[in-house]
Amino acid sequence: MTKQFNKTLCIILILLLAFGFGIQANRVAASEEGEDHYKYYRMITVEEGDTISSIAKSNYDQKYGTMTDYMNEICDMNDLHDDKIQVGQQLVISYYSDELK
Repeated sequence: MTKQFNKTLCIILILLLAFGFGIQANRVAASEEGEDHYKYYRMITVEEGDTISSIAKSNYDQKYGTMTDYMNEICDMNDLHDDKIQVGQQLVISYYSDELK
């Protein structure tokens, strides 16, 4: 094997280990609070009458902090510069679950 290949392999292994420790650290922090919580993402389609506020209200969890924090996260994830959304538009939203999927 070449030195370049060994160096690349070493970097990949270090990154994988760092990623694994990051996941474990996140789970340990949640466990120290007495519960495991996992953050997931899903795609939704905007329906008639939906607003960023109504979408946030129906998916809000206290782990986000305030409702405004969660609304801002939805806008940030979807590169929205205001709260205008269109029927049929696809949005990514996050949610918490105590179930590891």
